[in-house]
Amino acid sequence: MNRLLLIPTPRPIGICAICVMAMCFIFGLLCKEPVLPLIGAVFVCCIVYCFLSLLFLALFHKKKAASLSVRIVPEKASIGENAAIKLSQKTSFFQMPGTLIRYKLLLTTKDNKKIACVFDGSLFEKMSADFQIARRGAYYGIYDELALQDIFGFFYTALKLPQDKNARLLAMPIPATSIPEMHSPANGENRRNETETRKTEELTEQRPYTPGDDPRRINWKLYSHAGELFVRQEEREPPPHSQFVLLIDTDVDASLYSFEKGVAAVDSLCSIALAALLEKKTYGDEVLFGYTGGDDVKSGSPAELSAYPAYTAIGC
Repeated sequence: MNRLLLIPTPRPIGICAICVMAMCFIFGLLCKEPVLPLIGAVFVCCIVYCFLSLLFLALFHKKKAASLSVRIVPEKASIGENAAIKLSQKTSFFQMPGTLIRYKLLLTTKDNKKIACVFDGSLFEKMSADFQIARRGAYYGIYDELALQDIFGFFYTALKLPQDKNARLLAMPIPATSIPEMHSPANGENRRNETETRKTEELTEQRPYTPGDDPRRINWKLYSHAGELFVRQEEREPPPHSQFVLLIDTDVDASLYSFEKGVAAVDSLCSIALAALLEKKTYGDEVLFGYTGGDDVKSGSPAELSAYPAYTAIGC
């Protein structure tokens, strides 16, 4: 935990308060107006109290904050759903008068989508609080924050709470309602989705060999004469086994598309890819999934895999 973060830093309103304090003393001395130094003294008391109280709380709660265990439930959810941040056990943090303690969840994807939720002190008693998942992506967050500030907003400090370096939340896309038409030709014929058996009275009737047919049914004698592969017509025709490679191109030309449009385009591709993956899965086809820059793809369901691709800018 970074020690420098324990020192409260002034916020804009705090800087203004310091300036007002200084001006009260300066003009009070120049104008010999006793009211102005009195106002300045009030500001001094407030500012010093806020600074010292936050510094004391940061030092006092440093060890307890480091032992705070937090997890996101569920770790995998579709966009539009709610997830919850849960504490492993009920805890409490001492607060001095005029101070506030908040828990801040910080998550981001590789294409800079962010989840920054601030939970009030009731989280520590209820041990759970909900937040909504708005955008697709694999969200990482190497640390959360225990944020401390005064009620006036003069100063702010935060204790960094280390978290898992792997993806803490997979926001999975919703499958697209339509996908581009895909054909799977096999030897000039569209694939058969189910096995079928064709019977004939002529045992010598043949048909051209189709990838996926049992090699044991090939008429090798006819092959020696015709030079082409044939199988007996009455034999069972198993469906050919197909393998597909689905690659999502996340590289977007930054000179043609803005950042938001590029991210939206990748999200749309992931939604279409998920629909395609689910369709192929119903046919029992094998699909190899990947995406540009995809060195961290884990095994999982189609929905989980389609959460990882992230927008990458090129041509800058």
